[in-house]
Parts: sequence; C-alpha cells; structure tokens
Amino acid sequence: MTGASSDPCPMDAAPTAVVKTATGRSGISGQGPFYEVTLEVRDGIAVAASFRTFGCIWAETIGAMAMAMITGKQLAECRALSVPELLERLIEGIPRSKEDLPGMVCVAVWEAAAAVEPAASGS
Repeated sequence: MTGASSDPCPMDAAPTAVVKTATGRSGISGQGPFYEVTLEVRDGIAVAASFRTFGCIWAETIGAMAMAMITGKQLAECRALSVPELLERLIEGIPRSKEDLPGMVCVAVWEAAAAVEPAASGS
C-alpha cells in the first residue's frame, strides 16, 4: 500500500540537519584585492561555498577553483586548503603581480571554516 502510515519512509524519521553559514574575509572590499568566502555547512561538511572578489579574472579563477576544491569537504579539509595545492591546479602558473591571491583566498576560507566550527585546541 503506497503511503500507508504503517510503513513509514526511513527519510521521514531522520532529523533535519542544521545548516550553519559563515563568512571569512581577506583584504578589504574597495581597497584593492579582497576575497569574501561564504560556507554553508551541514554535519561538518561544506555543502556549498561561494565567494566575492574584485573584478580581476585571475582573482575570479582562483576563487572559483578554491570553492570547487572545498565543496563537499569536511571543515578540517577546508582548513587545510593551501597555496601550493591551489598553484598545483594552475597549469601555466599565475603572473607575478597576482601571486598574493591564492594566499588571500586561503585565509578567507580558513576564517569562514573557523567561524562555523572553531578547530579543536591541540593544547
């Protein structure tokens, strides 16, 4: 019998996970290069990641690449995003004048991840 209350769907019984949202920033909007990264996190996983930056094609490319790399990852993996990891994905490298951008997007990701769930103290 379809829809019978005696045979509930297991999904109906599962509690709804809370989605937490946090934003991290690096640089200052309107004052040169900047990134603003927003994470949506459910059960410790970045289910969505978005960013805002200034109108530079390199900044947009690096930001999009970083968001693709962290979406679907645990917060600990988001916190581990690194400049060498980003640079490894750029086949031809980046212009010397744009070398600060991977570090800036990493800082914004780390800040957003920490705002959702601070890392456990190692002390």
